[in-house]
Amino acid sequence: MATLDEIIKGGVNPFDSVTFTTGNFWREEVGGATSTVNSIHSEAIDQIASLLDLVVRYNYTRSVLLQGDSGCGKSYLLARLKKTLNPKAFFAYIDSCPTSDSIWRHTLRHLVDSLMHRPEGEQESQLLLWLKGLSAFRHGGVMKTLLGERRLFISNFRSTYPTGIYQPKDFFGVLYELVKNSDLFVLACD
Repeated sequence: MATLDEIIKGGVNPFDSVTFTTGNFWREEVGGATSTVNSIHSEAIDQIASLLDLVVRYNYTRSVLLQGDSGCGKSYLLARLKKTLNPKAFFAYIDSCPTSDSIWRHTLRHLVDSLMHRPEGEQESQLLLWLKGLSAFRHGGVMKTLLGERRLFISNFRSTYPTGIYQPKDFFGVLYELVKNSDLFVLACD
């Protein structure tokens, strides 16, 4: 019978810079993410959970930059965040950008790709789950009757984001149609 030391030495170390494998934490299990060691990165997970509480409380999005040396456990941490915090929030994974002249296009493409991802156990993408959870689709009311659902949806978004959105009426109109017509999903994401 093998000793505990032999079992540990015989297994693949997901943080070893020689044997680790990289990957997109959305599309596959990464390294040892199936077996969780709660003490690894527990401080970072607590900080991100607190940040998500602020996002929920103040309705203001946040970004987190995760960086570190190869093999330090970034993909492992991302896989744990996905597994433990995804019911509370929607995550986007932006891989490193190969050239600085296309960083915004690269970031937007990866953001959209992540939002198109369907979380484990869900039937729809993160984007559709978020949109369908908005109050414009959940609540009736006088304003919905007066303006109509589409106009109320656009009006609510325009008041929430008064600046920084190029052609906001058209943009928020596309988001509305995305929920109502799933045939347009891929076209809208493109």
